[in-house]
Amino acid sequence: GVQMNGWCVDLSRLMGSTSYWFDVYSTYDDFPYDNVLDSPEKLPNVNWMINNFRLGESYTVPANANAHCGGSASTIQLRWQTMQNAIWRTVDKGEVNGAYHEQSSSNKCLVWYMVDQAEQYGDNYEPSCDDPDAEMAIILIKDGADNTIEKQVIIGEAKLADIPGACKPTECCEEMSVNHETFQENKEIEVTFTPGGSNSAWEVTFKQGSDVYPSSLSAVDAWSVDLDRAALTQATDLMVDTYSTYDNWYRFNVVDKKENIPKVNYLINTYPVGTSISSCGGTVSVSDFQGAVWKLMDDAASSSSCISDFLVSEANSNGADYEPSCADGTTDKLAVLLIVDELGAYKQKYLGGLQVNDVVQLESVTGQVIIAEIPLSSITNACYMMDCECCDLPDFEFPIASPTDTRDDPTGGSPVEELFTPAPAPVRPPPPTEPICQDPIDIMGSDFATRCAHKGVVVVGASPGSGGPTPALRIDILDTIFGITTGSDDLSVQFRIQNPFAGGAVDMYIEYETAAAGDERARYVTCDADPSVDECHFFGGDMGNVLSAVCVDPRVNDPSKQPYALVTAYFVESGGNLFDFTTTNNVPECCNPDETNTGTVVAYTFEIMCTCPGGTDAEFRQ
Repeated sequence: GVQMNGWCVDLSRLMGSTSYWFDVYSTYDDFPYDNVLDSPEKLPNVNWMINNFRLGESYTVPANANAHCGGSASTIQLRWQTMQNAIWRTVDKGEVNGAYHEQSSSNKCLVWYMVDQAEQYGDNYEPSCDDPDAEMAIILIKDGADNTIEKQVIIGEAKLADIPGACKPTECCEEMSVNHETFQENKEIEVTFTPGGSNSAWEVTFKQGSDVYPSSLSAVDAWSVDLDRAALTQATDLMVDTYSTYDNWYRFNVVDKKENIPKVNYLINTYPVGTSISSCGGTVSVSDFQGAVWKLMDDAASSSSCISDFLVSEANSNGADYEPSCADGTTDKLAVLLIVDELGAYKQKYLGGLQVNDVVQLESVTGQVIIAEIPLSSITNACYMMDCECCDLPDFEFPIASPTDTRDDPTGGSPVEELFTPAPAPVRPPPPTEPICQDPIDIMGSDFATRCAHKGVVVVGASPGSGGPTPALRIDILDTIFGITTGSDDLSVQFRIQNPFAGGAVDMYIEYETAAAGDERARYVTCDADPSVDECHFFGGDMGNVLSAVCVDPRVNDPSKQPYALVTAYFVESGGNLFDFTTTNNVPECCNPDETNTGTVVAYTFEIMCTCPGGTDAEFRQ
């Protein structure tokens, strides 16, 4: 098993110091319970906190950072009591008559500094698979047979590198996508509901303009997704909370089959009312469509017709991963949940014992749940350019520490244990045994070697990794990247690259992140190719193409770290048997690889420093 730090995220329940069986969930996924946490939307902020503040390390808090800090900067060592209090203040509203339960011996100045930093930088944060030390908070829940939570909810810090399959390569080529955050948790929106008839759908009109729904938005069709609550049968004004149907944060038990939400969106955009269904000899009616929605979303649905059965079959076959399109000129619609709720009893919170608090109330759904068909073209910020890479970095094995975590145990008892198999660390190829390539233009390696006392390049990923075959090299693998120069603002780094292998030519594909012209903040991944590069030769010709990658600047969160750029190089043997082994690697599709070349693929990910540590940046820059 692997020991990990565990933290309480729930002051509404108690837990003894003993062994438990837990249900385990990602903090980025659904968990099938209502009222688990006060602020589940703050879990990304908690993940940011555990990845940017480490137990036992010291942090400098600026003067007057908050009401608990003094007039001068102070350096404070992070203890578990301080971390626990900071997590509570981020995700739990544990106030009882103006007082909070706190672990003693914590440093309030550091607590509130951590909370403020997580609030400022942690929205939408996700741990990076490029970071070998990255951790993700996992939810651990002790429940009963009826899904009632019986004990305090806690999180564990799971190191991604210790968990097989935690990271995987993805390909999401640049495109406009639905911005679900626009529709997330808009509270108390006034709408008018109008019931439909046998030939007309229900309608919803947004009575007043809001930050999301403009007053110009005309009446939209609506459908019931709920047969368990009192039906809406007459025109009425409602105050609703609205959510994207793809949003994780709305209450789980609102609908019976939440997993079928994409299928309903598929039907809305593929088989709207009026569509001809030749196999059934008719067109989709209002009752056909409503019946199909109920069968997909509610356990109590039983009515059937040829057309509704056809719609359900089509949705099950084609709609599981469906998402509306944001392509230019789109007419697609997004199903938005409209929920009528009410506040009930106040939660209990721990303060020397469980006491009724005066801040957080239990919420319950009080009316029939419906979805409204919202045209994406009618909503500002409904779509955005995906901030993702055309081809993410491959699933390399990263170096990891021992699976035994020796940091303080914040629970005071046995640490949380989960069975994970540590991933082996990659093996850096040994230095070349044959003479290195001769460099007629004297640009071998990096100027970092003379200006900064290091080469400025680190291998952070290798495939094959530990225990795998070792390719024969002509040069040190770090000298694959050479001719490094930086700009004047730490935003980008230029470099050239060469074939480091002995014995023949390779097809080379270089993947890195670059910036849009005129806007360093608009970033995307590009991939350049050069076929049949001989040993001792450069990518892009005799002098080598100069490539420019944008830098990641971690100093906003940790001033001790330096900006860097990530570059992944894929080498495909170009005829012959340069590599006397095979791998399961593939060159990403966005690199447009030569599909006729089926040779072995070897890949390395390099971290290129964008500055000279130690104050020599200006001397290094050209």
